[in-house]
Amino acid sequence: SNYVAYPDRELQENDVLFLYSEYLSLYNKSESRFGFAYFYENLKGIIQHNREGHSWTMALNRFADISLQEFMRLQTMQGRDSAEFLNDVV
Repeated sequence: SNYVAYPDRELQENDVLFLYSEYLSLYNKSESRFGFAYFYENLKGIIQHNREGHSWTMALNRFADISLQEFMRLQTMQGRDSAEFLNDVV
């Protein structure tokens, strides 16, 4: 599966903007109203998790620009195509 890699160092604002641009390109998405804010918060959580030395790592994936609530709605929806849902929220 595809994911966006990030450098193993403290990220600067330019790094985050570059990663968001790469993310949008990789997943053929356009900017959404809250997409960057969710992306940035999710990125910070991923970095923190991975630095804590857990037995598994997290990565940026196609859900990085949506909220946890939107993700849970996507995972539990019934009778609706997931691609249709993603087009509605992003």
